[in-house]
Amino acid sequence: MSIVNNKKMNKQKLREFKLCVKCNKELKWDKFRERKDLGWKDINNKLRYTYCKKCETNVANTKYRKNPIPQIFFNLKKRAKMKGLPFDLTIHDIKKKLNLAGYKCPVLGVDFRISEVGSKNNDLAPSIDRINPKKGYVRDNIIVVSMKANRIKSDATFDEIRKVADFYEKLSRKIS
Repeated sequence: MSIVNNKKMNKQKLREFKLCVKCNKELKWDKFRERKDLGWKDINNKLRYTYCKKCETNVANTKYRKNPIPQIFFNLKKRAKMKGLPFDLTIHDIKKKLNLAGYKCPVLGVDFRISEVGSKNNDLAPSIDRINPKKGYVRDNIIVVSMKANRIKSDATFDEIRKVADFYEKLSRKIS
């Protein structure tokens, strides 16, 4: 094999495989998320992150578990923009609402808890709920509840929630 061909193969291997700077594993290019700005170029000449997707997720999860408020803020702002809803919150507003809740869900009465990395159970995680969904994410229209309470409410009206509760309460009496 000629030196020119060998260099060409090594250059292609460098573009096809990359060392994750976090876990130090040599991985195929598709294990790294695409970027729009800085990064290394894959075999399709697209920019990629220097951390693999798995390490990137672990870093984000660890950061969230230490302080979930910035991520909650970012997600709310993004959701409001996507849905075309008003948004006037600050990180301080979210922190204040969480402190007012006493780190306990006012609906279910359970302590808020951030699940462990890798766990899919986030029922007890704090979640921002819009009291009136049409008013958007504004200071006087949000409350901190558990993710489970927020999912239960989701798109239902108060009357629909009441009907579901009444139905299952009657049903459980019949079975007992």
